[in-house]
Parts: sequence; C-alpha cells; structure tokens
Amino acid sequence: MAHIGRRVSRWATHLAVIAVTLGGLVTVQVPTAAAQESPPHPYIRISPSQSSTSHPSRTATAWCNTNDRVVGGGGWAGAGSRGGLTLTHVMPVEGFLPGQRGYQVAAAETGAGRTDSWGIEAYAICLADPNNRLDVTTVRVESGTVPGSKATLVAPCPAGKVVLGTGAQVKGGNGGVMLQVSGAWNTGDRAGAQAKEVPGGYSGNWSLTSFAICAKSPSGYAVHSWRTDQGAGPNGNSHVEDSWRSASRNCPAGTFLYGGGATLPSDAPANVALTAIIPGPVINNFPPNNVTVSAEESPGTSAGWSLTAQAICAATPGT
Repeated sequence: MAHIGRRVSRWATHLAVIAVTLGGLVTVQVPTAAAQESPPHPYIRISPSQSSTSHPSRTATAWCNTNDRVVGGGGWAGAGSRGGLTLTHVMPVEGFLPGQRGYQVAAAETGAGRTDSWGIEAYAICLADPNNRLDVTTVRVESGTVPGSKATLVAPCPAGKVVLGTGAQVKGGNGGVMLQVSGAWNTGDRAGAQAKEVPGGYSGNWSLTSFAICAKSPSGYAVHSWRTDQGAGPNGNSHVEDSWRSASRNCPAGTFLYGGGATLPSDAPANVALTAIIPGPVINNFPPNNVTVSAEESPGTSAGWSLTAQAICAATPGT
C-alpha cells in the first residue's frame, strides 16, 4: 500500500507549500501512542492517517489528552487527483470515557465517486484548563430535514462568550450534499454552517448542524480572515487554480490559533465543496498559529468563486 501513502502525501504536501507563512510549515505526522503532559498553551493532536482503496465515505478522530478541552480542530480529505470528494462533517466530539474529548472529520465521495485511493486525517486543537477558567461550552443547532436544496444555520454563543472553534455536520447527504461553510462571524459571537445539494439535486433526506465552541474571551482575542483574491501578503497566502482554491491565515505575534474556519460565499456554485481545514504547524503537542483551507469543484464549473480562511486567535488564558 506504499503507493497510496505517496499519493496522499503529495496532496498534503501541496497544501503545505501554500501554508508557508509567518506561522511556519504545515506538515503531516502520525501521533505517538505515549501519553504526554499537556502544555500550557493550545496544542495540536493528530488522528492516525487513513488511506486505502476507494470507499464511499471515511471518518477520522483526533483525541485530546484526558480532561483537556477541545477548543477547535479541522482535517482534510484528498487524493492524488482532485475532485470527487467533500467534507461531510468537521466537529467536536466526546468519547465514551470520562474526560475524553476530541475533534472528528468525515468525508464522502461525490457524483460517480472515485476509482483511486484517497485519505483523510483529523486534527484537534486542545487546551489544558483544569479549573475551566474559560468556561468552555459547545452550542449545537440542527436544521431538521432540509426541505430545499440549500441550508444555512447559525449557532450563537451565550451572552458574554465568544467563538473559539467551529464545526458543521451534514447528516444523510451520502455524497449528494456539499459542505461549504464551517466558520465564525467576524464579530466572534456566533458560528455558521452552509451546505448545498449537488447540481441536479439529491433525492434523499438530509440535515445540517452548526457547532460553536464558546468560552469567555481570552486576551488578544480576534477572528482574522484571508480570501483567495488577496494573493500573498505578510499575514496570509492563497493559491488559485481552475478547479481548486486554497487560502491560509496567520495569527498575530504573541497569540495562538484556537480554531479555524473555512467559508464559501452564499452564492457559491453547488458543485464546490470544502476539502480541508488544517491548523498548523501540524505537530503533536505543538502550539498552532495558522490555518490553511481548501475547496474543490466536482465536477468543474465556469462560474467564479472565492474561499476565505479564518484564524481564531488569542493569547494563553491568564496572560
């Protein structure tokens, strides 16, 4: 199966090149099984990589150290060639064991599917906060069965709290629904999600859920964005090809990445789907300070569209 790993590695490396900004380089590493003491800042945890022959859907989960808070996360799905995939959920989860929290990512083949191999990996952004100084809570808003071809949801944080991380989940889409938004408002008080049926429609029943990981505002808190039409700059970067877009955004000096988001416009073509939200650098127990996101057409379209990366940044609690 070595050839499969090489294909997926080439895809991830391509995103890594886009993410060479002030925050450093996005890399992909398989986590070790040994337990480690949690650092005082937000840190990355990585799921085991999954890559094998074509499969309709695949899921990966990254777990925080026991009793630590999950404040954000992300992941990617990709192959040696583009198209034919959509993320179906990126969301915080709780395990069966007490104090077990993490972040889960799932993806599905779209349209006629793929005949080659593709992979998936999840990342959790975790924080040791034993006294729960940030009072982290997760707000979840679900649409119920979507009556039309598009759904948009908002998950507001309680008064006095801000969004640290975001999430979205398409249920029942089976590759016939494209996830297009999992991000925060620039005001930081709410998160949002958007999904659309593929061109031609989808005959099954599906629903959309939006997640907001909310907390008391840490010092230095802000939501920073970078669009694909902004090109390269000191705070972000982007890459545009015929059927693929990528954007990255750094956190300001002295702050860390708590969560990342990716947003397509409300009028984005229905055949465009999110394929990656990657906090970086992707190194176990390392503090993240940037995010890289990507989206793809499947199949291609002549319509124009843009993609926005969101970095939700703040200092370490108590500083």
